[in-house]
Formats: sequence, C-alpha cells, structure tokens
Amino acid sequence: MKSKYFIIALLAFSIGIISTKAMTIGDCDVLASYKQNSSLDDNTYICKNKEFGTPSGSIYYSGKEDTIKLDNFNAYYFAIYKNVTLDIKNMNNISLLHTDLNKIKVTGSGELRFKESSYVKKVLNGEAVYYYTYKNKVLIDSNNKAYELTLKEFENNYEQIKLDNKIDLEFDITNFTYTQVTDYQLLTPVPVTTEWLNNYIITDLAKKIEDGTGLIKKEEEPKRDEKTLETEQVVFTSSENLNQNYKLEVNDIKEQEVGKQVEKEIVEAKQVQQTPTEKVTTEKQLVSLYDVNVTNNNKKVKMKNGKYTLKLKLPEDAGSYDTYQVIYVSDNGEVKEYIDGYVENGYVVFETTHLSQYGIVGTKSTVEKVSPTKTTSEKTGFIVKLTIPISFIIFSLGLLLFVYKKADFKKTKHKK
Repeated sequence: MKSKYFIIALLAFSIGIISTKAMTIGDCDVLASYKQNSSLDDNTYICKNKEFGTPSGSIYYSGKEDTIKLDNFNAYYFAIYKNVTLDIKNMNNISLLHTDLNKIKVTGSGELRFKESSYVKKVLNGEAVYYYTYKNKVLIDSNNKAYELTLKEFENNYEQIKLDNKIDLEFDITNFTYTQVTDYQLLTPVPVTTEWLNNYIITDLAKKIEDGTGLIKKEEEPKRDEKTLETEQVVFTSSENLNQNYKLEVNDIKEQEVGKQVEKEIVEAKQVQQTPTEKVTTEKQLVSLYDVNVTNNNKKVKMKNGKYTLKLKLPEDAGSYDTYQVIYVSDNGEVKEYIDGYVENGYVVFETTHLSQYGIVGTKSTVEKVSPTKTTSEKTGFIVKLTIPISFIIFSLGLLLFVYKKADFKKTKHKK
C-alpha cells in the first residue's frame, strides 16, 4: 500500500507550477487509467511506449515515439506530460483529459470526446502544501514517504530533512523546487471552453463543444455546387459535385525531361506511304503536355474511377494540323494511350476516368505526286503492242504497191 501512495505522490508532483520538468512514473510521459470509479489504480494504468488492448477490442492504446494511436479507446483518466500527437480512429472517449499545459496535436479519421480535468489541491490553514525536490529528486522522510509541507513547515523541519536526504546545504529555499500537492482521487471535470480548445488542441479536423464536452471529429468534406475547375490551360469537369476547397493544379511539363522524351518518341513515329502516283508522309508533333491534378489544401487528391471531361487549350502557335489526339503519359515518360478527342472553341476535349499527365499531339499529312517509272517488262510489252500495227501498215502498203505495179505492167504490155 505504501508503494502505491508513493507512486501517487510522484505522479502528483509532476504537476509543476514552478518546476522546469514534470516528473512521472519512470519514463511515463503519458498515463491512462481505465478503472471507472477511480482516477488511478495499480493494475489498470498504462504508460506511453507500451501497448494495451487490441485494435478489435473496446480499448486500444499504442504509444510509439511522439505519436499515440487511439482506436476505440475509452479511459477515465488520461494525462499527458509532453507535446504529443494523438492519431485517432473510430470512437474514442476520455472522461478526464489533463495536458499539464502541453499542446496536443490530433490527426486521423475518427472521433475524440473528452472533458478537461481539474485538480483538487491541498491547503493547510490557508497555506498551500508542497512537495519538494533537490536535483530532481523528491525529498522523502525516513519511511520513504514524500514530505508534504507548507513553506513554513519546510523551513522549520529543514534539519531533519537534511539528515533524511543527505543534503549538505544551509537552508535556502531557492535551492529547491516545490510543487503544490494535488489529490488524484478527487479529480473533477471542468467543462471545455472554446478558448481552451484553441490554446491546447492543434488539428485540421473539426473541433467544437457539445454540452461542455470537447469534440474533435473528421467531418465529411463539404461539397460545392459547381462541378468545374479551370486554369488558363485546362478546364476540368466532374460528373459529381466537387469539394468547395478543391483547386485545379496544372503544370506545363513540355519542356521538362519527360516532355522531351515524349516528343522524341512521337517524332520518330513518322510514317511514309507510297503508291505509283503519290507519296504520303504523316508527321506528328507534341503540341503541349500538362501534369493535371486536383488539390485540397495543397495536398493532391486521388481522382480515380470517376467520370471526368478535360479540355486542353490549343496554344496559339500550335500550327495547322489535320487532326489532333490526346496522349496519356505515365510518370516515367511512356506514352500509354492515344485518346480520340475533338476540337471545340480552341480546346481539345476528351473524357477520362482519372487525372494524370496529358498532352496534345497534332498530325499533319503531306501528299507528293510522283512520275510513273516503267519497268523492262512494261517497255517490252509496249514495243510488242506497237510492232503489230506497224507490221500491218507495212504489209498493207507493200500489197498496194504490188497491185499497182502489176496493173501498170499489164497496161504497158497491152499498148505494145
């Protein structure tokens, strides 16, 4: 029993009004008590850097480094003696929360309800009762019990205190640190105020007061009526309403390394097709390349598996192309997909399910007429075809000449 009260005394001493360092049980910077009818019990308290319970149980506490995880955590008393972060998940309740004037940072996705604690301090005949320390050690009597004395009693009993604690100093109160005694079993809750919340709770979660109880909770993000976000280069439209804090972030990456890699891949995809009468050359050029994201308080929001419409603005110097396509580019600069879009009011418009790196590719085809070049077989066939009518003409002329000569011979013979 004596050891129990000694522990309590040490805990109480940690509530320093003058001391420079709060004292706790060993290295216990956080103390939690689970017994519902007492603020402290030897078998039910736990210190930071230890774990208690399981995540699936009704009480779960995990203290590691400066972050304490609370998952369905329920405690009667929860004392924190240094600046820590509470990472909350699911529903958590603390009947009495004592911070020793330290700030608490709260993160996570759950809910935390609590009341501020108040200490009943000991007073004797109108004078405060203190614990005393010398070189960070509690001054104790011959029964290993901490001295609980007023300032006047401490001075009057100093000679005995010197002997019990082996101190070789004449009395000078400035050599000691003293802390007013508190009764841990008479803790009473004090309603939390807005000022208290603002002074001691640091969080991005919603914090408010309900019936004197502090409440920190991750609330559903408000939606905006608008479904469209836009910048000078890109217009983003969602099929669903958007959070009112969402902003569209667009970075031009055409001149960056990823853009140069994509441009090289596209230029090398030049195609040439030739027919007997014409040569068609198809060339592609990277017109623009953007990294498109939606942010909430400067943090990227994963926009996946949605129904979105993106409009990428055509630069004024984009040139004249026959067609435009949209490319989806991976983080390592690989063209993963060509997407068909259409031009509308100076934008290339397309639909997608996610945000990433998108660019515009312009395609232009040039047609060059070519003179037909005849082959040897074609030339031979042409000569053969030409020889037949020429032979016929020569034969016909020869026949006519023969008939004419024969008729002229007969005429000459007849005259003789």
